[in-house]
Amino acid sequence: MGSRCTSRLPTSPPSASRGGAASFRALPQPALFPTAGDLTAGLLGQQRTKRYRARVTTGFRAGVVHGDLRYARYPIVVGHYEGDTIVGAEARIDQLLEGALSTRYNLGLYPGPARTSSVVLRQPTALQRALRLPNGAVVVGLGRWGELTAAQLANLIRRAALTYVLQLDDAAGATLVGESDIVGLSMLLIGTNSTSNISIDDSIAAILRGIAQANRELRSRVPAARHIEEIELIELYADTAIEAARAVRRLAAPLGDELDTRIEAAPLLA
Repeated sequence: MGSRCTSRLPTSPPSASRGGAASFRALPQPALFPTAGDLTAGLLGQQRTKRYRARVTTGFRAGVVHGDLRYARYPIVVGHYEGDTIVGAEARIDQLLEGALSTRYNLGLYPGPARTSSVVLRQPTALQRALRLPNGAVVVGLGRWGELTAAQLANLIRRAALTYVLQLDDAAGATLVGESDIVGLSMLLIGTNSTSNISIDDSIAAILRGIAQANRELRSRVPAARHIEEIELIELYADTAIEAARAVRRLAAPLGDELDTRIEAAPLLA
């Protein structure tokens, strides 16, 4: 019997629902460590698949202000070495806060050892608002003289920023940041004294790193909490302020890319 041809059989392959080959859309890998395929590709010199990397969008603005501490718009962050007295810029802040820092110092409640900090916030009066006086301070314990490094400073700034934001949230609606709703900090160039080997660039980089890391942790672990939206570095001497402003503009973008956050540098010295 000769073979017969029929036109009733399907001419296209079966669909995926009937057992046919299925095509899948490739999605990025959310792995945070090398997979077996990555390791094999690396040994063979092949190009690895681009891994998914979530980008943190919580950013902040950074700038430099040339002027006196009395014009600080936010609570002032100042460092204090273990065993030191309240002198210099720290004494000026104490004066502006009507002795709030020296009161804590005299009671033995003042930071000094590394990883210690104290947040001092005052509800601003009408006169303080009119005179634009600072309404708070964040004192960061720097440890012993000569032992502070830029990496340690970044972690100390991170801890101090976290403490400050959480205390703001605990203050249940109190107006603690002046007329603006922006959560910010005014800062000195911490660690750039004659007894430290930290340069202006290193100090600014440590400050930016610390604030960025604090914001990352707040965003990931306490989503309902606020975060630092702006920092202003205050410097009395013009040459140092100019150098600091240049450093902020130079470091903001590279550090922002490295830390997966947006750091906006103020274009001009205020």
